[in-house]
Amino acid sequence: AAILAIDSSGLLIAVDANPQVADSKRALGSWPLDGNGVAGAAYRAGQNVAYVAVAEGRVMAVDLARPGQLIWRFPAQGSGAPLTAAPVIGQRGIYVADQQGTLRCLDAATGVERWHADLGSAASSGILAHEGRIFVPTRAGLLMCFEEGEE
Repeated sequence: AAILAIDSSGLLIAVDANPQVADSKRALGSWPLDGNGVAGAAYRAGQNVAYVAVAEGRVMAVDLARPGQLIWRFPAQGSGAPLTAAPVIGQRGIYVADQQGTLRCLDAATGVERWHADLGSAASSGILAHEGRIFVPTRAGLLMCFEEGEE
């Protein structure tokens, strides 16, 4: 298992979580993220991919087995709307919500947008994936729930 940390310059660093590993061997790698307003990262133990959002409006999948290697970036060029929190890993995709009130489902393997939904208000904080549902709190004081369905 790894611990992921992001510094203020936008560098993602992975450190071995095993306390038995010598300090000199704890660093697993680093990845430049092209942004310094980091919204957060999502990672599941035992997988070699972390999904990282930068507040400027980009999401990246990084290959934890290959330091410095990005798997994909969304959007591929430029930036989207500012993001409010880390992405979440669901059963059918990677989910991000932005300050313009859009929830997006990205394909975990390719980063291609599978679908999006209008929240009616900016997302206010972190979103949650649980048992096939995505929960999104909004600044309008609502907690919205979406089924992960096919599309």
